Amino acid sequence: RYPKIQTAGDIRTVNNEVSLAIRNLFVMSEPADVKAQLDVIANSRKRTNANIDTLKRSIASPEGKAALEKLMAARADYRGPRDKVLELLRAGQVDEAKLVLVREVTPKQVAYMASLDELILIQEKLMTASADEVNKAVSSTISSVATLLAAAFVVAGLMALWIICSTTRPLAEAAAIARAVAGGDLAMEF
Repeated sequence: RYPKIQTAGDIRTVNNEVSLAIRNLFVMSEPADVKAQLDVIANSRKRTNANIDTLKRSIASPEGKAALEKLMAARADYRGPRDKVLELLRAGQVDEAKLVLVREVTPKQVAYMASLDELILIQEKLMTASADEVNKAVSSTISSVATLLAAAFVVAGLMALWIICSTTRPLAEAAAIARAVAGGDLAMEF
């Protein structure tokens, strides 16, 4: 479950990089700098798509799948206004781009990040539940092993007692016969 949380965290990182790149586009005028920021945004799509594909393959719980669908819908809602800002900036319409950024992009981005937080929270809860299950299994295994060890010690003790008795009884009988013979009683049977 932790890799899913890492993957979701990378989606957040990519979104932050895009936010910085958009901010930079408002203040940069050098064509090379503008192209570098646009490249960051273009590459972000690839990274986020790859991360979402990874999550699609790895998320199995129904609530996780529902949260992922919600995340993808929020991302789609966010990308439209974000791309509109980029088009306006490319066209040199900075003031219009600012308005779209504040009025449309920001609320959609907040919703997008909230859906990402929800997905992460679900994965954290599942991870905690899995850890609890593992802890219960370990406790159960420790109890079983302790019980088996106790039973093994009891059986070993009983076997040792049986071996001792089966060895010392004939020796005790032989010693009694030897004492009787030494005492002059030759009628002893063994």
